[in-house]
Amino acid sequence: QRAAHPIMGIGVSSPGIVSAEGMVDDATNLGWVQTDLRGYLHEKTGLEETVNNDANNEVLAEQQFGSGQSDLLLVHLGDGVGAGLLVSGELVTGCNRAAGEIGHVVVDPTGPQCRCGKRGCLESLISVPKLTAAMDRDPDNLASILRRAGELLGRVLTMPAGLMDIP
Repeated sequence: QRAAHPIMGIGVSSPGIVSAEGMVDDATNLGWVQTDLRGYLHEKTGLEETVNNDANNEVLAEQQFGSGQSDLLLVHLGDGVGAGLLVSGELVTGCNRAAGEIGHVVVDPTGPQCRCGKRGCLESLISVPKLTAAMDRDPDNLASILRRAGELLGRVLTMPAGLMDIP
């Protein structure tokens, strides 16, 4: 009602696995499972809606408005950890639209319990809230905390970067 111009549609970037139909199949950080976000928004607004994975939208935005590269691996660090992948200009989503869900790759089997139920997931160690808490607890060791986070992230990314020939 407060918009100065007609609203043509709504676009939402959601964490987690999002179907082509806008169903959030699983967003661990939000506690959403089989959440029809697109349907909910349409019911409330009557507008056209698009719901996609946040990291996928970010890599498409980087291609369109940033680097313009056709081969790109973008890492999203926030409450969770994810990645968006472009190969030859095409977004790679995988057969179940879960490509890029690197936050739940186990990097330390003895590590902390993750919200997904596994132990030592990348996300349970280097998400922004986890890094912030670690730096608040030990402000004298910021460099070593960030170095360790970089090592863990690098360990997870070496395989897809090599496999997909991403520079």
